[in-house]
Amino acid sequence: MLSALSWGGSLLPASPFEGAVDLGGGNRYLEWFDYFNDQFYPWVYHFDHGWLYSGDENPSSLWLWSPGLGWLWTSKESYPNIYEQNRGWIYYARGSVNPRWFFDRAPEEWVSDAAVASSASYFPVPEGSQVFTWDYSVNGGNPVGGQVDDVELFLSFSKYSVRFSGRDLLQNSTMEADATGRVLVDGFYYPIVGVLTGAESSQFVRDDLGVYLDDSSINLSLAFSVVGNSFLVNASANTNVIGELLVNLPWRADLYQLPVGTVYEQWASGGWVSGTYEVWANDFLEDRQNFSTPFYPAIRYELIDKIPLYILQGRSYSDVVVIRASVHSPDPFGGPSEDLETEMWLAPGVGLIRSRQEEPVLNDPVELILTHTNLW
Repeated sequence: MLSALSWGGSLLPASPFEGAVDLGGGNRYLEWFDYFNDQFYPWVYHFDHGWLYSGDENPSSLWLWSPGLGWLWTSKESYPNIYEQNRGWIYYARGSVNPRWFFDRAPEEWVSDAAVASSASYFPVPEGSQVFTWDYSVNGGNPVGGQVDDVELFLSFSKYSVRFSGRDLLQNSTMEADATGRVLVDGFYYPIVGVLTGAESSQFVRDDLGVYLDDSSINLSLAFSVVGNSFLVNASANTNVIGELLVNLPWRADLYQLPVGTVYEQWASGGWVSGTYEVWANDFLEDRQNFSTPFYPAIRYELIDKIPLYILQGRSYSDVVVIRASVHSPDPFGGPSEDLETEMWLAPGVGLIRSRQEEPVLNDPVELILTHTNLW
């Protein structure tokens, strides 16, 4: 084998494919791994999977790098079960080529490498130098609010914008709102006037089987005054290792072909959320709390409606799907777990055109309506 050869002054690793039947010209057959060519080892051309890179010397346990899927692990005892870095364990339908088919155990469905997210899907994904933008109105500019303990607060949003860059697959959301309300102190109500600003950043990764949410962060800042005293509340949270959660269904381009009532469930096997909460009063730090907790969210999607022609804000959309997402996850700022329900109106090639989400601390649902996008 090639393990005895030198390349660039260093020895190549021993091939893990000992025992393969030599068919000539570098072509080989291994009963558990099927047909491949190792003439250019450690690059191996598999007749089903294409080019793979292996520097592993273990003949029964393989780490392989695929240009389309990244690092994969399998073994003589496991194959065609493969551990894929974004999805976890998947099962390869042996012999399927162009496209290859895999069974994903998390949502329990078959996926193929022909269904990669694109700008035509219900979750439009930019490529290269493309940048997609969306602007939304929040509750039509009407205040939305609620009461927590002795504080009553209402928010009037002037901005909610989303920017998705294809160069780094980074999606950034920004929001701004005027805050008004009142607080009860010693039996008297005092008016509150302030401004809320927020920013959310989501990092995605992409491979031959789809687009995945890798990690996200959120920062909120509420600056307000009460009878001449200034207050500032800052909250930030970072969530890591989300995997395919929240993304896998919307990026599919065939949603309209699924029957109403289709249920799609996902969960994350593990993750972590951490952050900081601060309260400042008249430029003095009054309270600071750090939190860090395991993150095991679960989500249930249900396709509840399909609309061949949907009119929104005077604009028409074809083949709109309405999905109800029920999410069980911990509060991003360290509070108790919550069950949040969101209805999403999705249009192919445009993405989210409308949503309505229940918020535990608000009196009314929060509704987003698309007002502008460069995808029109």
